[in-house]
Amino acid sequence: MKKILVINGPNLNLLSIREPDLYGQDTLEEIKIYTEGKLTKEEVSTTWFQSNREADILEKIQSDMAAYDGIVLNPGSLGHSSFALYDCIRGLPCRVVEVHLTNTHGREDFRSDRMSARVCLGVIEGLGKDVYYLGVLSLLNTR
Repeated sequence: MKKILVINGPNLNLLSIREPDLYGQDTLEEIKIYTEGKLTKEEVSTTWFQSNREADILEKIQSDMAAYDGIVLNPGSLGHSSFALYDCIRGLPCRVVEVHLTNTHGREDFRSDRMSARVCLGVIEGLGKDVYYLGVLSLLNTR
């Protein structure tokens, strides 16, 4: 069975509260339940983690990197600004798929340039909560 780590960055704990017209009505816990429900036929287990602190995210990735076959990462605003996250992903032995609930290219200009995306296997965005499910599937179906 494949093991996937799902990491969520700053402010994703505010889903359903922060700009629900943009990010949707679901909480992160509801998105987790939805995603895991869609994955029941797959040979995969997911572990979910969220933090507003960059250091916590880096430590989670580094401490658990050997335990997972891949990472689905929604870095939030850290994707635009964190050289530390870029370096961390670049040095991983497993693959990382970056996800975003919204289409970042249709928003403010600064959102479309993400350092973290440059070192990820791919980016899935703009499809709402389905990006997490598609992120996991992409890790299961690529080498």
